[in-house]
Amino acid sequence: MACAALCGQGGPARAQQAQVPVGAGGSEAAAGGPEAAAANSASRINISVALDLALTYALADEAWDRSYGGEISLSRRQPSAPLALIGVGLGGARATRADATRGWRVWLDVAAATRMRGLLWGIAVGPGVDLSPIRRARWRGHATLWIFAGVVPYVRAGVIQEDGIFTELGVQVVLPAIDW
Repeated sequence: MACAALCGQGGPARAQQAQVPVGAGGSEAAAGGPEAAAANSASRINISVALDLALTYALADEAWDRSYGGEISLSRRQPSAPLALIGVGLGGARATRADATRGWRVWLDVAAATRMRGLLWGIAVGPGVDLSPIRRARWRGHATLWIFAGVVPYVRAGVIQEDGIFTELGVQVVLPAIDW
């Protein structure tokens, strides 16, 4: 859900990069002062690539099923803007149902988020496809609501071609990969 978006401020590595070295005079002013630190932070493009691990519990075909998977996402953070995050994600998950009617599902998400009450709240929408070893591929569309709280709990609902409505509850763990 592109939330991966490295919803925070980039973690310890970002904090270390944002530090301004103290100049030879030993003062903050010699290093450019707080204004220089703010300008340095503002000049960053705040783009991140993340890998997410996901565990879900989905209701489809009138039965609940667990799945596991992951997503790679690209996002841009603007912490002080009303739209604090925008991003895209490409993911896949494998259902665990023993009867093998389910296989892999693959999706593409476009996500946006805003900060409320100190947390990042977001929505993602996108298409996907269900791939089964015994059925032809079926298209799907979905919308996801999520919140970044260290991990990313989410609820997703959508429609699968020929099967109707599905609901999914899950959690993602965001693993930062690259941060510009």
